[in-house]
Amino acid sequence: MNAGTLPIATPLGPMALIWEDDKLVEILLEAPAASPAPSAVPAWVRDLAEQLTRYASASRTPLSAAHLAWDRVPPFHRQVYEKLLAVKAGETVSYGNTWRARKLSIV
Repeated sequence: MNAGTLPIATPLGPMALIWEDDKLVEILLEAPAASPAPSAVPAWVRDLAEQLTRYASASRTPLSAAHLAWDRVPPFHRQVYEKLLAVKAGETVSYGNTWRARKLSIV
């Protein structure tokens, strides 16, 4: 298994990407204090780190969901993430509006 944690500095503060094999399994909004960057970071993880850094600087860079570990996401959370990924750059939405307009199902 190829797994690791990649700490990244963003305009919003330190974050970390955690991956296993070819899937992103977690984004930490605070990088762990003792997590040195692994020596063999997959290219897609480096690309995602760059996307996230640009996104955090309000550059309107879309985020890719290609490597998310969807099999670990509960069905309701997946619906929310998929709807939020469809929000266009510069568009503002609230949780309530997303719920009503996107017809999310809690089942």
